[in-house]
Amino acid sequence: MFTLFGHLRNVGSNITIGHLGIVAGMFDKLEIGKYIDEELPKTRHHHISHGTAV
Repeated sequence: MFTLFGHLRNVGSNITIGHLGIVAGMFDKLEIGKYIDEELPKTRHHHISHGTAV
């Protein structure tokens, strides 16, 4: 069994991600990535936006 930042835990062949699914769901529902992209627009030729990277 190992713990990585208190979120990921490997027990046998199962991996538990804790509350990360809830956080990701709220990130999408509140459109936080869209807000980040509006405040930090891309200025270079990168393929993904800042909101996607977060």
